[in-house]
Amino acid sequence: GTAYNAFLLLQGSKALSRFASPEHQALARLLCLGSAADHAAGDALREAFDQLPAAERAQLTRWLIADGINARPGYVLCAAPDLLRNAQANPAVGLTAALRMMVRVQERCDVANAMFLRAATNKVYVHLNELSSWAQDAGPFAGEFHTARLEVRSEDLGDTRVFTVQVLRPKTKSGNGSSASDHKGGCLSCICSCLRGLVLMMTVLACLASAAAAGALWHFPEEETEDYVEEYGLGHSRKTIMHALGLLSVVLFFLLNLICCRRCCCISCEDCGSMRGCCSCRALACCTGGTPRAGTLACGYSRLESDLI
Repeated sequence: GTAYNAFLLLQGSKALSRFASPEHQALARLLCLGSAADHAAGDALREAFDQLPAAERAQLTRWLIADGINARPGYVLCAAPDLLRNAQANPAVGLTAALRMMVRVQERCDVANAMFLRAATNKVYVHLNELSSWAQDAGPFAGEFHTARLEVRSEDLGDTRVFTVQVLRPKTKSGNGSSASDHKGGCLSCICSCLRGLVLMMTVLACLASAAAAGALWHFPEEETEDYVEEYGLGHSRKTIMHALGLLSVVLFFLLNLICCRRCCCISCEDCGSMRGCCSCRALACCTGGTPRAGTLACGYSRLESDLI
């Protein structure tokens, strides 16, 4: 029964000189990260680990057993204990959701690592402070935790690489409880959209009108257009007006293309969750959230053993 299995685990662990499998090692580190001190806490983490799909469990295992010696680089998961504790305490999140989010973080770290020209370092610090706070605040609906988008800010400090995970939280829907600032922002956004549409429509009409006028001057005989040239040409010749209208239509056409391209880029950045501004992100980095951007890190760095606390 239970007592017999506990005896086997206790005696067997004394005789083992290595882990029985990579998953065994990953689970052991996970128990340390979760500060599991009794069977109840250990069982909760083990069940959450077992509930992961096989592919995600294997991916998380590879991340957890990387020690920087046999598997490079080794990852120090700063604030992982807080992440697991907050996720377990929040009914709308849970431990399994926290582990799946850690898999997402791993994927973005892998992408960011691949974008560095220098070879991977032996040690990588991953700061999960924002993700830990999101695990505490997410809810009240189950599944909201996974709707957040993740970005990874990267920096090399000597032989150490630092990843700071940034969480782009979803917009909350509070029914009738929308704040005044939300209504104000919505009105401003609506006005800006209307103005952008008006400018776009006027640009299109001006481009078509100038192109049509230049084409008319080129196509119709001079006798049929002489009256219009004298009335609206401001003293310029028919040929000069035709060239000016043609040049204007070309300029407006390129301006129209620029507006459309910028708008498409903005929509793409909004879809992938980038908050860096329009046309400033490359496709891969935007969609993966893995642009290695250096920046000032306010976090302190602890020893490797710190992720066990």
